[in-house]
Amino acid sequence: MKVLVRGAGLAGLTAARALAAFSPGGGALAVTVREARPGRLLPHDVGVGLWPAAQRALERLGAPGRRLTMRSLEVPPAAYRSSAGAWLAQSAGRGVRVRTICENELRSFLYEEEE
Repeated sequence: MKVLVRGAGLAGLTAARALAAFSPGGGALAVTVREARPGRLLPHDVGVGLWPAAQRALERLGAPGRRLTMRSLEVPPAAYRSSAGAWLAQSAGRGVRVRTICENELRSFLYEEEE
């Protein structure tokens, strides 16, 4: 079966990597990613926050994902509000450990071929 993922943002790359890694029959899916923007990396690198669900997803992708999570840096507890004052997310006082990593490092990992 063939799968086309349109868009090589973090969501598209993660979906493609997971589909290739966890397809039934051990690789029965042929996954192709299409992106309109040239190049695999961003011209200016930015930090990406990895909340617990994202950390678990990376770890499920195997040893490379676990190493990537280990290379990330823990962020001090924080809380985020919208411009209107509504809570968006909180890690302060909740035992939530948020980590950050450079987006281009994450993109490089997600682009790697499955071994």
